[in-house]
Amino acid sequence: MIRHGEGIYGNAVGVTTPLEHRLAQAGQVVKTGVNTIRPGLFWDGSATVVSGTASMAYSVRAFTAALSRGATDGAVFLANDGAVTVTTTAAPGSNSRIDIIYVWQRDYAADGTNSDPVIGVVQGTAAASPTAPSLAAFPGAVELGRATVSAGATATNGAGVTISQTAPFTAMAGGIVAARTATERDGYVPASADLTAKCWVIADGITYRWSGAAWRAWESDWFSATPLVTAQSGSFVSVNASLRWKYSAGVVVYLISITVGSAGTASGNITVAMPFTAAFTAAAGGMNQSTGTSIWGVIFSGESVLRINSYNNSGAIGTGNLLQASGIALV
Repeated sequence: MIRHGEGIYGNAVGVTTPLEHRLAQAGQVVKTGVNTIRPGLFWDGSATVVSGTASMAYSVRAFTAALSRGATDGAVFLANDGAVTVTTTAAPGSNSRIDIIYVWQRDYAADGTNSDPVIGVVQGTAAASPTAPSLAAFPGAVELGRATVSAGATATNGAGVTISQTAPFTAMAGGIVAARTATERDGYVPASADLTAKCWVIADGITYRWSGAAWRAWESDWFSATPLVTAQSGSFVSVNASLRWKYSAGVVVYLISITVGSAGTASGNITVAMPFTAAFTAAAGGMNQSTGTSIWGVIFSGESVLRINSYNNSGAIGTGNLLQASGIALV
């Protein structure tokens, strides 16, 4: 049904309700389905949300977030404007347990207690192989972190307590969602038809674009690497190589430099193992010598391997000659 817009006031029928306000707010956040937002924290430059303290308590840093109880309940924008200390219980007498630190927005209309926001912790049951406790009692809560607490621990920043950062990140509609790892990225599944969705993985520095079924590497800054280089045949060997590469609009742009270590003829070839997976095509890119007159070309051999081969079998390659190649490859 059509709902009242935000800021509408009038007679009893014309007043915007809190639910209608939340439903309208949902339009501003990235989606995983129709009217279904991706709940989480808004990226502010730090992947660490929960830290240990010198006691049995956790410290939760300032953040802003969007929470949701589902498609029919809209979105709640919430802020924590300073560090909050959350006390947990004493460590178990034996084995270990898992604590989950969370943020939750109570709703008096739904929960019947009050409408206070909560940053809390729920403890799991101690066991030799502990399992994480459920947040089902806190509908719409977002997990900020989880800690494994071993027997005998007396402080959450010391031995016996391991804290994992698990807070999901979200973004405004059309924005880029941050993820710590590829595993976190894969946990974000946009609506299948949303081909504009993007996710930046902190671990590899690459922005991925949603294909409708999977994440595809899309954009990045330049990377530098020293690729594995082998002389396949011929009488020369290469001893030094450098590679610069980046993702640009879904393709890899690369620049390779190889210094020949000993003199030989141009009848051999060199294989360069690339640090990215790509679908190369024959004769894409170019090759040249810094000295001499030989003409060189590029032939690709399988995924992640670039083969450099001479187009001129009569040219001589001198010691110290610099071979350079550049081109693009599909990923």
